[in-house]
Amino acid sequence: MERLLRGERGISVLIIAGEAALADKLSQPLYRRDKLHVEVATNTEHALAELSRRQWDVVLWHCTGEALPGAAGLREIRVHQPQAAIIAVAEPDHVAAAARALQAGATSYLILGQHTDS
Repeated sequence: MERLLRGERGISVLIIAGEAALADKLSQPLYRRDKLHVEVATNTEHALAELSRRQWDVVLWHCTGEALPGAAGLREIRVHQPQAAIIAVAEPDHVAAAARALQAGATSYLILGQHTDS
């Protein structure tokens, strides 16, 4: 990702989160970064429209949310975005769902609320 940040076009990030509060939590830090194009989809219909509209570099996907949930949701994202890095996002009590998403083809996962300062 560091290589892309140095490039001219920047990085496109689609956030798929069924809850507006979670979408805001994930998107706000990204909006403040240069060279990031961020869009948010909070329901399945909007997510599918965004997935079809353009090629995304990164998809932050709430794997236990209401928009494109579970393995079927991951498959749908992969169909539309075969080259994108898909980051499964889950709450601390849904770590197993994030691990299953990783096994099913997600690029990585992020557990909400787990943050350490470097």
